Amino acid sequence: MTAFLATFRLIISLLPMTVQAIQQVEQIAPAAGLGTQKLDLVKGLVADAAAGAPGLEATIEQIAKAVEAIASRMVAFLNAIGVFKKSA
Repeated sequence: MTAFLATFRLIISLLPMTVQAIQQVEQIAPAAGLGTQKLDLVKGLVADAAAGAPGLEATIEQIAKAVEAIASRMVAFLNAIGVFKKSA
């Protein structure tokens, strides 16, 4: 249970930073068809920020995995509610 709580805390703590990164990347590159590149950029930005943080309780790999999951779910949600427009 302790590992679960630590992971959950990590995900919750990464959520605001990941959402902000998604929004910034989407503003810079709104074109459709660049999902993989956008995801790589978001993962890299958050991982770079986390790498500079003292006292991390997670590895960069764990952070990157969490960011990928958060970003994928958030982008799917934003697509579903029409925030991100898909090209025809």
